Amino acid sequence: MGAWTAIFDCPAGSSFRSSYPPGPGEYLLTKGQIDIRGGKNAVRDSGYAPGYGYESANARHDMTYFPVDSEFYMTFLGPLVFIQPDGSPIAVIGWEQVQGAWLA
Repeated sequence: MGAWTAIFDCPAGSSFRSSYPPGPGEYLLTKGQIDIRGGKNAVRDSGYAPGYGYESANARHDMTYFPVDSEFYMTFLGPLVFIQPDGSPIAVIGWEQVQGAWLA
């Protein structure tokens, strides 16, 4: 599946749309706050810098939101799948796509 690591710079008010990682991941929030929302019936969870988080395989997030300027370092084992509300995939982003975007 390919492991990859990236640093994300997330300005206040930015977000990631609904997604899930088919493999597990770990993150270190180095600055700011991350609000993670689970599946349809899950309660919101927030993390504050400095903070560590673990995502199990297939952990669905309906939205990940950054209320303040934030930065986190994350390692994925496999791709990240962005999804529609019904769970169907929109895009599958792995190390090859990220490296291609970086080189472009």
